[in-house]
Amino acid sequence: MNPNPHERGQGQEGSKQPEFTFRFLVFTRYKTIASAYPPPKNVPFLAGLWCSLNLPLVRAPLRWGDQDELHVKEAELKALLDRARTFTQRVEGEIGAYQKLAEGQYLEALFITCSDSRVIPALITDARPGEIFELRNAGNIVPPYGQHGASGEAATLEYALEVLGVQDVVVCGHSHCGAMGALKSGDDLTRLPGVDAWLALARPELAPVLTGTSDSSGNSHSSDGSDGPSLADVAQRNVVNQLAAVRSYPSVRQRLEDGRLRLHGWYYEVDTGRVYELDDDGHFRVHAG
Repeated sequence: MNPNPHERGQGQEGSKQPEFTFRFLVFTRYKTIASAYPPPKNVPFLAGLWCSLNLPLVRAPLRWGDQDELHVKEAELKALLDRARTFTQRVEGEIGAYQKLAEGQYLEALFITCSDSRVIPALITDARPGEIFELRNAGNIVPPYGQHGASGEAATLEYALEVLGVQDVVVCGHSHCGAMGALKSGDDLTRLPGVDAWLALARPELAPVLTGTSDSSGNSHSSDGSDGPSLADVAQRNVVNQLAAVRSYPSVRQRLEDGRLRLHGWYYEVDTGRVYELDDDGHFRVHAG
């Protein structure tokens, strides 16, 4: 992050409530963009695999005989490195735009979402470099103000508001979320104490939906008609809860009162590309672009 307090985007100070202009991608456009590039290689990072895939959190370690699999993974990583090394060649025609980025960030929003590799804010919103300030972690969780000491989430939120002058904050949950799936299923996370401690921040506020007493809109039924809550119920309720956590920060409350900040709740479907927006009545709906 550039510590220069003057790097906030032009035009933000001159307008009290600039139009929020995220560009949703319909699923057909999503597939068009995806088909224009080679499919990304799946590089399972040990620390993030549980959140990137909708699989059990604890996997058996590689056996010594699994050398072929190790070689495949090394080849996949090499492919990523090769693409990084040729990045300047691929953007050569846009070098002017990239040089302009050195002048500062021209932000539309702070985007808080999961670390899941299938959730790509710039792809979903069709944003260019410098337009979205991202905060990503397991389960798009924001520790409430004052609950912990040093926090990357608190620092990022503070910097986005106080230095960059961000006027819109999006909390975006998603389908097939491993973090929310673990909370829904009550997985034993003994072997992942760090993960368990992190998800404990979200567990108490999710208790009503986890026990089936209410869903994301406060009703006493599951969105899929089953006896228990669906994963969508849990993920959407978590978005609502994390928006409340964001509101607990004094700088956020002050800006909301002054009309200088807007909060948005989104839910992204990985398998369809649909973006659901949280309405004033507490329901998530797809809105036409």
